[in-house]
Amino acid sequence: MATIVKVHGSVQALSAAIGHLRRPLVRIFLRNSVSHPTCAELVKRVYVEVANTEFRIAGKKQSVSRITTLSGLTRKEVHRLLTLPADLKSSADKEYRSLRFNLLVS
Repeated sequence: MATIVKVHGSVQALSAAIGHLRRPLVRIFLRNSVSHPTCAELVKRVYVEVANTEFRIAGKKQSVSRITTLSGLTRKEVHRLLTLPADLKSSADKEYRSLRFNLLVS
């Protein structure tokens, strides 16, 4: 029971800390015309990148299943994000560039 309380307290503390970061970050995104889908795509990429590089089990190859478990994303989504070439921009990035272009033109 004590473990559950400790974990719950940690989640609350983490949630509060993220709350302090969330508003300024969203403000920056909105100021720069970064839409929610673009933000969500960026966050997904970071989840997969961190799970893939920092949460490996020593001596084992990192698997899509493990990244899926760690990130909460679907296997299909993890596979898509892992197979994106580094220089290839996602549809969310294309949306962002299109939006920026429209703002500059109008």
